[in-house]
Amino acid sequence: MPTLDKTITHLNHLQVACMDGQQTCRQLAGSAQAAEVRDFLSERELEYGALIACLHTQITTYGGRPAQHISLVGLWQNCWWYEVKSLIVPVDDRTRLNTALELEIQVRRGFETLLTQELSAEFRQQLAEHHQRALERTRQLQTAREQWPHLGMLKTESGQD
Repeated sequence: MPTLDKTITHLNHLQVACMDGQQTCRQLAGSAQAAEVRDFLSERELEYGALIACLHTQITTYGGRPAQHISLVGLWQNCWWYEVKSLIVPVDDRTRLNTALELEIQVRRGFETLLTQELSAEFRQQLAEHHQRALERTRQLQTAREQWPHLGMLKTESGQD
């Protein structure tokens, strides 16, 4: 059972990171100036929601109790600290992209830790798809930072229709 408990703990950690990410993306999108940034962050908020639901289902399948609340540490790091910084230094979309990139890196680490655990083949496949999406979003954010203020690379799947 220690392995199962450890897996459930890792699932919960990733779920909490995604809950933090979803909340922060919602906040960042609400104050974004450029439509590309706003659309990207809104899309990512929805993707976090889908991943949270997937993780919730798997945690209960494994007999665990899913996290119900975002972490206070994550809330402080991502939302409150962002607000404090915005009082001191003007916040622009580039700062929002940096904050989103920090979130993606945190979530990527959660995936990497979780994927070392023993998981069912079906769930591992689901996680791999979400992980690939997170890696792609990380690349998009890094490219957007490097090519600032050109934001064409932030086009999401729904924005390319």
